[in-house]
Amino acid sequence: ITTAKLNDLTDVDYAMAWSLVDYFITQRNAEWRNLIAGCGKANNFRYPFIVAFGTDKQRELAGRAMKEKNERGLSDVYRQVCVNVEGDWRKWAKKRWRAAYRDPSKAVLETPFTPISRQGDQAAEEGEEKDKKKKKRRRRR
Repeated sequence: ITTAKLNDLTDVDYAMAWSLVDYFITQRNAEWRNLIAGCGKANNFRYPFIVAFGTDKQRELAGRAMKEKNERGLSDVYRQVCVNVEGDWRKWAKKRWRAAYRDPSKAVLETPFTPISRQGDQAAEEGEEKDKKKKKRRRRR
């Protein structure tokens, strides 16, 4: 997924991409933040991805490739990092969604955020009853 071209992606690939982003945000948040911060400083995506998710040796090779302007060397290191990251993601996805895959009715669906409760929600219901009474009085006058 991480090495595919945008025009080559299918609907299944898009779903997998959303799962990959979910994995980054929930399981590897620090690296995800480093990737986003690095994208603003670099002129390509591969180098920040390697810096965020790669090993020290891979970072060193990528840095050397960037200095030498070796696109092929950078792409090779990027593919290695992608293979490792996607392998970790696949393990997580199988573990995370195993129950849902076996029996979709037993899937535990978690919302990505908690809805904000407003202070006036309960008071609004009480206030609506008062407003109805006031409206009736206004109509009688």
